[in-house]
Amino acid sequence: MKASTKQKKRVLIVDDEAAVVTMICDFLKEAGFETVGVNTTAEAQAELEVNMVDVVLLDIQLPREDGLTFLRKIKEVYPDLPVVMLTGAGMMQTAFRYGASGYFKKNTDFGEILNLVKRLAK
Repeated sequence: MKASTKQKKRVLIVDDEAAVVTMICDFLKEAGFETVGVNTTAEAQAELEVNMVDVVLLDIQLPREDGLTFLRKIKEVYPDLPVVMLTGAGMMQTAFRYGASGYFKKNTDFGEILNLVKRLAK
């Protein structure tokens, strides 16, 4: 049988809570995605500059630079890159104005996150 040459879709997870990053990365890896998890927007920016990603999961409340500010920066450089916001709070209307493709509260069932990531990564 011939090995598949289909490349895995890459998802970048940006959250200052290491446990959240680990849980989402592990869940998406089990579902067949390649994942990269980082804790700051600076690390996310560095990753985006050197590697293609298909979807970004981005926390709204981050230290130093909040997720909404970073969302605007992503959309300036990568207007077609889907960005899904993760939040423990509100502010979703602003996120949509800045180009977010969706959002989830941090306590959302991972199955819902997976369904949206699959749809956006096509």
